[in-house]
Amino acid sequence: MTIAPIFHLLLLVIVLENLYKIPALRKIIRFIPLPLLCYTLPMLLVSQQWIPREDPSYAWMLNRVLPMALALLLLQTHLGNFIKVGRSAFFAALGSWLGLGGGLIIGLLLFQHALPEDAWKGVGLLAATWNGGSLNMVAVGSLLDASKALFAPLLIVDALIAYGWMALLVASSSHTHKIERCFGLPPLDTMRPTLAQPQERSHNGGLQKKVTVPFLVAVVITGVAYLLAQSMPENSLISSVRGWHILIVTTLTICVASLPRIRFDSAFTNTLGTTLLYWVLAYLGSQGDLKALTETPAWLWVGLMAAITQLIALILMGRWKKISWPILALASQANMGGMVSAPIVAATFHPSLVPIGLLLAIGCQSVGTYSGLCIAQLAKALIGGF
Repeated sequence: MTIAPIFHLLLLVIVLENLYKIPALRKIIRFIPLPLLCYTLPMLLVSQQWIPREDPSYAWMLNRVLPMALALLLLQTHLGNFIKVGRSAFFAALGSWLGLGGGLIIGLLLFQHALPEDAWKGVGLLAATWNGGSLNMVAVGSLLDASKALFAPLLIVDALIAYGWMALLVASSSHTHKIERCFGLPPLDTMRPTLAQPQERSHNGGLQKKVTVPFLVAVVITGVAYLLAQSMPENSLISSVRGWHILIVTTLTICVASLPRIRFDSAFTNTLGTTLLYWVLAYLGSQGDLKALTETPAWLWVGLMAAITQLIALILMGRWKKISWPILALASQANMGGMVSAPIVAATFHPSLVPIGLLLAIGCQSVGTYSGLCIAQLAKALIGGF
C-alpha cells in the first residue's frame, strides 16, 4: 500500500518539532527558525525526487488542513484581553504596524520594476506575516490565490528580516537607557502605572478545557464556513471558494473565541494548530524553488525598507505618546515575530513585560489576515492594478 506524500510531509514536521525539544540539539539549531526548515527541507526532498511535486492528496492541504489550523490557533484569541494591555502598548503596536505597512508600500513603489507583476499580492503576504505570523501569511496567500513562485522568496525574506530584527531588539535591551536618552523617550519605570497588567483567566465556569472541546468546535466552525463559502460570490477581492472559506473561518473563530464565558487557550489547541500550520508550510515548500530568492532579490530590499520605516514610526510614536523603548520593542516583535518570540524579547527587557508581549502577539495575530488583505488591495490600487 502506497503512503500519500502528505503523510511523509507530516512525519517530517513531527520529527522536526521533536528535534527542537532535545536540549543538546536545541543549542545548535535554535537560530534556525522551525517554520523555515519546514518550508525548505521539502524543497530539497522534491529536488532529489524523494517525494513528488504533484499528487492528488495535496488538494487537502489548503482546502481542509489550513482552515482547521486557523480555527485551532485563533480559538485562543480573546479580543477583550487585547484592550487590557494598556494604552501605551496599543499605540506602540499601532506605530509598528503603520511603519511596516507604509514601508512595504514604499518598497513596492521603489522596486516595482524588479518585482513580478503580481507583487502587490507579495506585499499583502509580508504585511500579514509581520502583523501576526506565518499563519496569517498562508491565510492571505489562499485569499489572494498567490502563486507558488511568489510565495517561495517571501518566506525566506520573512525569516531573514524578522529574525535579524529580533536579534537587534534583544541586543538593544542592554542599551535601553542610551536609546531612550538619544531619542527623548521616557524610562520604563515612569510608565508602569499606565500599563494594564493582564489578569489570569478564571478556570471556573464556562466550557471546561478538555481536549475534545476545542477540537470539536474547530471542526464545526470549518464545516459551517465551508457550507457558507459555497454560496459566496467571487469578486476582485476574493476570487475563489477557498478564499471565502478562509475568511469565514477566521471571522467565525474570532467571534466564538471572544464570547464572554468561553475560553479555549489549552496547550492541546496550540500544539495541534501549530503542527497543522507547519504541515501546510511543508506542503508549500514542496511546491517551491530554492532559486526563487536569487531570481527576485528585490524582495529583500522591500523587506529592509519596511524594517527601516518601522523603526522611524516607532520612534515618532514613542516621542508623541511618551512610550519607553522596551514597550516599543515589545510591540514591534509582537507584530513581526508573533506569540513565540514576543515573550522572549519581553523577558530580555523585564520579566513583567512577558504577559503583555503574549497578549499583544495574540491580538496582532487575530487581525493579521485582515491587515494583509487591506495592504494588498492598497498596493494593487497604487500600482494601477484595478
